[in-house]
Amino acid sequence: MKRLSVILAAVGTSWLTGCGDSQGTSAEADSTSDAMVVSTAAEADLERMHAALVSPAALRVSVAKTMKRGQQELSLDETMDIGPADRFDWTGTGFRMTVEDGQLRGLLGQVDDRVIDVPTSGATLAESVRQALGDYGSLPPELLMRTDAAWREWADLLFGDVLGTPVRPTARVEEEGEIHITFEGPIGFGFLRIDPTTMFPLAAEGSGTRIDGPVQTPVRMVSKYAISPIGTSDLAPGIPLGGRTTVPDVAGLLTATSDRPHVDPGEPMPAFSMPSSDGGVVDSQSLAGKWVVVDFWASWCTPCKQGLPEIQRLWEATGRNGGDVRIYAVNVLDGAGPAEPRLDRIRTYWEKAGYGFPSLLAVDADDVREWGLLGIPVTVLVNPEGVVVSRADGYTPGEWKHLLKIIEGGEPDHGS
Repeated sequence: MKRLSVILAAVGTSWLTGCGDSQGTSAEADSTSDAMVVSTAAEADLERMHAALVSPAALRVSVAKTMKRGQQELSLDETMDIGPADRFDWTGTGFRMTVEDGQLRGLLGQVDDRVIDVPTSGATLAESVRQALGDYGSLPPELLMRTDAAWREWADLLFGDVLGTPVRPTARVEEEGEIHITFEGPIGFGFLRIDPTTMFPLAAEGSGTRIDGPVQTPVRMVSKYAISPIGTSDLAPGIPLGGRTTVPDVAGLLTATSDRPHVDPGEPMPAFSMPSSDGGVVDSQSLAGKWVVVDFWASWCTPCKQGLPEIQRLWEATGRNGGDVRIYAVNVLDGAGPAEPRLDRIRTYWEKAGYGFPSLLAVDADDVREWGLLGIPVTVLVNPEGVVVSRADGYTPGEWKHLLKIIEGGEPDHGS
């Protein structure tokens, strides 16, 4: 999968290996790795470093990174503010991700119409960040350093791209007022410098040789740290939605309009068949000759939930699905697995909210791929001839009145 430069400048280390590259190891390298002896003195210092990093209520970690692969070089700067109760603010070049009040949000500088917006409930902070990044970046090892993760987890993230994995601390020395811990991996070695007074890391360096088929490519990384405790009042507010369309991950931010299908006014409604929260299956063929409204939503999408009461008003104003108008929500991007348990969750939410119109369930991505969802919410109005006459991306207060006017007037929305 393609890594775009703006993401590399933000989350970087996956650039060293690239998609589809080998792991850069050989049988000889693996046997060398197995023979490594972990230094107990180094492990003790890593435990002291961990205790120092988790002690402050909030911590600011600034990192200046340089990564080289052959003749290619990438430099980036990023800052992480990590506070209590999963407060997190990660800023890099053209990129920001925050976690506040159980909600993860993310922005890219060159994408001004979409924002990541997903709940972190049921997942750790690291798991939530990893899921939002997907294939477009690596979890920052500095985040794991402040959790209860073992040193093996963050060390593999920090050094693995240049040393191979697993990496192991094999020696510990004191030099010029610093603690130096040497790490070795199957294809290289590196070291971590620690301030003996604060026990905060000062820098990490590593060098190795990746084996890409017949080609041997030198790789190198240097990370320099500036770490200090901060007050919780110094933690910035999370990212506001700002009326943008919400997406679940970085892939949703990156996928350009030109790379996806997009159903616009004047085009036919895509064929579909999806299970409904009120039982049975709704098939697009059964809707011939009727006005159809489909409103795409997810339980994690705040603007979606803001718009659902307006879809309820439209449903009430057009005969409660008893005449020539059919109103449906369509649940998308909201988990995976068998349809029935997911429909049960929709029914529970529907009953609590008091909605009368049904919600369909997009069981998998193929159910909605042809609609060209760049994000949600998206509301589409289809005329009785099966042609899209209005499409609204994002939540706009009062949009239901606009749709009702089109339905009652029988006229297409030439303004879309």
